[in-house]
Amino acid sequence: KNLSADGTVTFSNGIPTTGDIVAIGYYRTDRAAESDSVNMSVNADVTDANYAEQSLYGNGATTGAAASADRFVWQGNGDTATANVFGVGIVSISQHANAVKQPHYLAVSGFHSSVAPQSFLYVVSGRRANIAACTSLAFTPAGGTNFKSGSLFSLYHVPKRTISSTTLSADAATITHA
Repeated sequence: KNLSADGTVTFSNGIPTTGDIVAIGYYRTDRAAESDSVNMSVNADVTDANYAEQSLYGNGATTGAAASADRFVWQGNGDTATANVFGVGIVSISQHANAVKQPHYLAVSGFHSSVAPQSFLYVVSGRRANIAACTSLAFTPAGGTNFKSGSLFSLYHVPKRTISSTTLSADAATITHA
């Protein structure tokens, strides 16, 4: 989805029921600030308590970690950043249609400040407390209303094709795949 006008992004057609899915975003929001967070909702579930996550972050010489219950996956540029500056993020959702396990997601995002000589990096590991297959995936700005025109979001299907596997029947110091 390449936004030719300001808006939000929802993928709801053609999400396969096998394998993993990966979403990649190149975005800027309309929040009147240099940066903005991006929230992800699975199957229109916007209840923050259903998303347990741990995040690691760094900007300049500052680093930190936090545990939370919210839909935050990415951090990027807001509308008062220098024109044409966009953030980037990627999120992988494993076993999204398993119907037995709660799907896990791992997200990485970052952007470079347009007002200071520093970059921002965020890593989020989380899970959605629901085993229903992912049939809809939405991305929305947390502080703004819309993503700015020119934002680009892509959703990819990662099929599960086993190349090699090892099932341990006893403890092992190493596992080798040739």
